[in-house]
Amino acid sequence: ARFAVPERGVAKAEVFVSVFPNDTGGTLANVNRWRQQIGLPQVSESELGAMVTPLDAASPGAILVEMTGSSKKLLGAVVPRNGSYWFYKMLGDADAVSPQKDAFVAFAKSKP
Repeated sequence: ARFAVPERGVAKAEVFVSVFPNDTGGTLANVNRWRQQIGLPQVSESELGAMVTPLDAASPGAILVEMTGSSKKLLGAVVPRNGSYWFYKMLGDADAVSPQKDAFVAFAKSKP
């Protein structure tokens, strides 16, 4: 699924939701893929802990990532559910993404 976030002036963002049968390479691979999308360099496994936080105590293994590049901001969540992995990503201008963080987290936590 893909949908637009309410614009804030000229600032725009979109939310993407994908479901996969596995974690598509693990947390490090996903974080580095997302970092590349906003123009940031890759990180190592030892740097990963500083940028990944638990999404929800009720969902063990669910993570939240927040990153800001030079012109874009990304919120990402990976949520394991019933043998599948749900990937949520909000990507766009920081002025559009930042105010929607709480709504994004609530959305990623919600049951599909």
